[in-house]
Amino acid sequence: MTYEELQKAALEDAKRRVAAFLDEGVSSGREAYEIEKGWEMFATTLVTPHDINQILEDRGWYQLDAIETNGWQWDFWQTFEHPDHDRNLTMAGGGWYGRVRLYWSEEG
Repeated sequence: MTYEELQKAALEDAKRRVAAFLDEGVSSGREAYEIEKGWEMFATTLVTPHDINQILEDRGWYQLDAIETNGWQWDFWQTFEHPDHDRNLTMAGGGWYGRVRLYWSEEG
């Protein structure tokens, strides 16, 4: 399998995971869905935070602010809102361990 094929498969998997998270998390009203279900995205070698950002924007979520980082530790977080939802969504992760997580944050 080529790198491009691996990346395409990883992006499709990311789209499915984000959709499942949003669909079940919104309907259940649970704020810690990803913790209860052990939902942690995957290593970001093939899927970047930018890719997840694009997936969320394609589903109608908008950035509240620019992505924030803490510099040397490579941690980042970004909050999104959606006009049809009363809770915000935060994408967070770290470059050192290569993880991206989504979780519900304060009300929008």
